[in-house]
Amino acid sequence: MTVYGYARVSTPRQNVTPQVKALRAAGIPKDRIFQDKSTGRAVNRPGLNGLLSVVQPDDIVMCWKVDRLGRTFLECAQVAAGLLERKVIIRALTGGADSSTPEGRFMLHALLAVAELETELRAERQAAGLEDAREKRRKAGRQGIGGGRRPTLTSRQREHARQMKAEGRSITEIQRLFNVSRGVAQRAAQGRETVLDDLDFKKPEDRERLRRANAMMAAIEARQIDIEEAIKAA
Repeated sequence: MTVYGYARVSTPRQNVTPQVKALRAAGIPKDRIFQDKSTGRAVNRPGLNGLLSVVQPDDIVMCWKVDRLGRTFLECAQVAAGLLERKVIIRALTGGADSSTPEGRFMLHALLAVAELETELRAERQAAGLEDAREKRRKAGRQGIGGGRRPTLTSRQREHARQMKAEGRSITEIQRLFNVSRGVAQRAAQGRETVLDDLDFKKPEDRERLRRANAMMAAIEARQIDIEEAIKAA
């Protein structure tokens, strides 16, 4: 009978070290601990594949929590079922899951069910938050369907930014002209910046600001004023 450890994190921001330390503290040598990192959407998990290639009947697979076996309830259940079919014992350092005892097997299935419930609740909260953001944007009269940033340029400004880029103007010049962040200027120059229209402005003073901006763009396009003069006036 050999004891193996398995540790997994889903994103680069998460740290697998605490799980590995816990497994080492449980007496598992470092060379028998398999790890997977950043598995949020990864199909291939070399750590898990390596573990499954060496375990034998009566071996023990130990993890920090049973939900580390997979990214979803279905995947956890599939991995657990495959190990149990091969007569491999599954144990978790936290939660009490232990497939070698009736109580532990019950706890294993209960923890997997809880993991699935947490996943569903998280998805519901994310969906509710996104819908709330959509509703707020609709009430505010803003474009877009998501909860992201508010558009900052008009369609005419974006088109002029693209022309400036095509003429060899720098992003800094575009940024200064429209008084926007460098990221907005770069997206506008590439035609990726979401644009504003008259419906986005509810206050008269904002509509007037848009009118002046469009007038300035028209003057620039007609070569009536120099771009440097426009930057100073903006």
